[in-house]
Amino acid sequence: MLGRDGDWRWMRSVLRATERDSTGKAVRLLGTMTDITLLENAVDLAQAKEAELASLIVNAPVAMAVLALSGKFLLLNAACYRLLGYPEGTLRDRSLWRLANIEMMAELRTEVEGLIDGKVSTFTAEKQYERPDGSKVDFVVRMSKIRGNTSEQTRIVAQMIDITEKNRLAKLKDDFLATISHEMRTPLTVVHGALSLLQGLGELPGQSEKLLGLARRNSDRLLHLVNDLLDFQKLNSGQLSLQLEVVNVVDLVKQSVEEIEPLVSKFGVNITFDAVRKHLWVRADPLRAKQVITNLLSNAAKFAPPDGSIEVGLDETCTVSVTDHGRGISDEFRDRIFLPFSQQAEHSTRAREGSGLGLAISKGLVERMGGQIGFESAPNVRTTFWVRFPMAAEDERRSA
Repeated sequence: MLGRDGDWRWMRSVLRATERDSTGKAVRLLGTMTDITLLENAVDLAQAKEAELASLIVNAPVAMAVLALSGKFLLLNAACYRLLGYPEGTLRDRSLWRLANIEMMAELRTEVEGLIDGKVSTFTAEKQYERPDGSKVDFVVRMSKIRGNTSEQTRIVAQMIDITEKNRLAKLKDDFLATISHEMRTPLTVVHGALSLLQGLGELPGQSEKLLGLARRNSDRLLHLVNDLLDFQKLNSGQLSLQLEVVNVVDLVKQSVEEIEPLVSKFGVNITFDAVRKHLWVRADPLRAKQVITNLLSNAAKFAPPDGSIEVGLDETCTVSVTDHGRGISDEFRDRIFLPFSQQAEHSTRAREGSGLGLAISKGLVERMGGQIGFESAPNVRTTFWVRFPMAAEDERRSA
């Protein structure tokens, strides 16, 4: 209906015959007219949004699909057909849960139950899917629910990303690290032992002593790097075994401080240790816990300024803290500090750099033992790395 203002309005008319003549023809009508322009505009907008979403899904470079709560495909793109291994146009009105690799799909259906029931808003999982032709693909599936007025109008939007090549390259990397580490460790151990033996024979003539010392230091560094690579590879593959027991963390810190003192003194740095008590019992792998503490101490020695100090503390919560007063952690590096092969690019510390794996390994070990690790840093004031080991139960402490 065209209004006086010149705008067209959508109107809904409802009429009722209140009087009819002898032939049954209506001679009197009672009716209402309701302006439903806003409703019609909302419907048009919803239809436009639905068409826009459908266009985005159809043209998306990654596999995407819209499903009913039953798992029936309502819309899917060409990338989804390619990933699932079906010819285009053959999956409309079929159920995702009844495709090839039915066991995996049944498992996925069970895991998605929380999303369908409304207990979670999104769902993410990594799966391996076997196509009808027998080929396999690793993919990450992410699902979210778009609620409708009824369950029949509610939709699930699924995105599937092929990570087969990523996983293949990751396995190649792990295999390479494992091979190179194992192949290097034995000859390096022999070389390191031979150099140590030569150094113990006494003073050597000319430049021999200096060259021998240089070779020994470099073999130490290479052996440390190889050991880090092996630990990192074992952590990633889940092959690193831990022997958890009740240990006095005070003794572990004392031993670590004593062993690191020669390195710290070379850098002209002083180290102090203060514990609230003589005995604090934790449940941890003593060898690996000591490795973590040593990593934090050597990291502090690397960043502490010459003639500076490192303060080591241990409180009632079994939290070991290591504080230095160097440059600190830059803002852009904070989010990457526990990532493997990450090192802060500062020329003042390059001569003391390590493998870039120490903190990543420490985080992995601490979390495997059920502990926590973190840091606080105020640039050019102080940086404190801390690690908190799980406290032993009361009965375990009494029997220790």
